[in-house]
Amino acid sequence: MTNVFQAIALPNGDSVVLLEWEGQPETFCNLQRHDASGRVIWTATPAHPFDAVWTRLQMEAGCLTANSWSGYCDEIDCDSGRVLKRTFVK
Repeated sequence: MTNVFQAIALPNGDSVVLLEWEGQPETFCNLQRHDASGRVIWTATPAHPFDAVWTRLQMEAGCLTANSWSGYCDEIDCDSGRVLKRTFVK
């Protein structure tokens, strides 16, 4: 099992977790939402198959964002794990 690198608790008891990506394949998607019992609700869908590694999570004013290894800050839909908006920040 992959270790949790970072986690953000959601008001309903779920959490959004960033899994450790070191040693994983390039296409390993490391951003997931878990319910209170640890069951995976979704694994985020990257904008591009080779852009699947996120390195940092933030939750501000109800908006979940994650920074990708390739230099983007992605706004993530908490209900589905889809990338809603991408901003190049590097």
